[in-house]
Amino acid sequence: MSWAGRVAVAVGAALLLGACSADPPNHGGDTTCAEYVALAAGDREKAVKAMLESRGEVSNDGAVTLVSASVFLYCQTLAEDTDTIASVYGG
Repeated sequence: MSWAGRVAVAVGAALLLGACSADPPNHGGDTTCAEYVALAAGDREKAVKAMLESRGEVSNDGAVTLVSASVFLYCQTLAEDTDTIASVYGG
């Protein structure tokens, strides 16, 4: 394989690995219910924590876990996919 070919393979591999390890987007309270339910539990809690902090509300682990579970349940049952978690939480 030529030098240019090796460089191209290395660049392609780096881009592919970088895409795999990227964190999912965190839009805080602007996260839609469709995005929210697709996130892993830890990422859902990060989104809720960002939303609570942007509102100046307490964001200790217990509060984040409780709000995250409530928003998740509401998003799965009553909310529209386009509703934001801030609107679901009372926003």
